[in-house]
Amino acid sequence: IWMWPKPVQKPHPPVLIGGGGRHAVTRAVEYGDGWIPLVGSPEDIEPHMAELARLCQAAGRAPLPVTATVLEIDQPLIQRCADLGVSRCIIWLPAGTLDVLRPVLDRCAEISARFRN
Repeated sequence: IWMWPKPVQKPHPPVLIGGGGRHAVTRAVEYGDGWIPLVGSPEDIEPHMAELARLCQAAGRAPLPVTATVLEIDQPLIQRCADLGVSRCIIWLPAGTLDVLRPVLDRCAEISARFRN
């Protein structure tokens, strides 16, 4: 059976708005349930976190959770994201065999253990 439009899910899956910069932050506040920027350095996110909080407050919304996609396993970068209020980090993994990925995954496990609540 085909049915259009699809029934509304309650609760619906969260809508995370991706992208960097002011326009992505504005769209996240207007349309999303969170923001998911790509972060290669703290400069990619630092100026936008205060703007995100300001826009949420102006819109009468609770602060949006931020999920940062980091490009490498860099503990200082992940620490800076945590200090800025990022809820979680997703670490970009290279493509490869298990022999290639095992050390990367081990490093991810080591660093993520430091940030668990």
